[in-house]
Amino acid sequence: MGKEKNTLKKMAEKKIRADRKRREKNTVIFVVCGLMLFFAVIAIFPAIRNERTFIYDEGAYIDPSNGKTYCPADMSAYLIKTEFYEDNLYGTMRGDKVYTIPGVKDKSWLVRHIGDDLYELYYDENVLLPSISEFESSEMYLFVDEPVILYREEIKDKTELDDIVSTLVNGEKTEDPGEFIETYSIRFVSEKYGHMYFCFEYVIADNGSYFYDHLSFSYIEANGMLDGYVESLKEQRGE
Repeated sequence: MGKEKNTLKKMAEKKIRADRKRREKNTVIFVVCGLMLFFAVIAIFPAIRNERTFIYDEGAYIDPSNGKTYCPADMSAYLIKTEFYEDNLYGTMRGDKVYTIPGVKDKSWLVRHIGDDLYELYYDENVLLPSISEFESSEMYLFVDEPVILYREEIKDKTELDDIVSTLVNGEKTEDPGEFIETYSIRFVSEKYGHMYFCFEYVIADNGSYFYDHLSFSYIEANGMLDGYVESLKEQRGE
């Protein structure tokens, strides 16, 4: 009888040990599966938010979701104009947030926040950057480039705008504008490209006035074309 009890006791203990091992094994499996699920969610979270990490490729960036290549537009000539919001977050380029632009179809243009209040335009490599004649300007601003633009002169007359654009395209160029006296910033506005400005400079030097083209690094003779607006701007500023 005692021998039978010992046998039953050993069998019960063996079963308890087996059940304990099975529970421990299941616990390990559960923990491992939980960790795998956690890291999987972390990995796909940007995709859930419809974000992507762009791939750098020789000065340009590739969108991994569609294979499109985006190139940076020259910040001295093309500046972001349209406001955008966190809801427009599209992805990242080397840690910098990238946004889509409201009203721009097919994500042909994107905006990269490169620090503080600096934003850089990026365009699909299949998009041709507009020249000033293709920009179809509807308005032009002349101002002193300061942290806060308090005063500016506006030109909206189409004939006058056409004359300025014609000078930028066909005017005489010089390599030596002389010593600078004053420099003013110019921004063209377009309904066709409502998300950006096209930028030039107006330089008054000791031997004349010139437009400066950031893209061609050239000075174009302006023959005093904007001097009247410069004087009006000075009056606004109390100079």
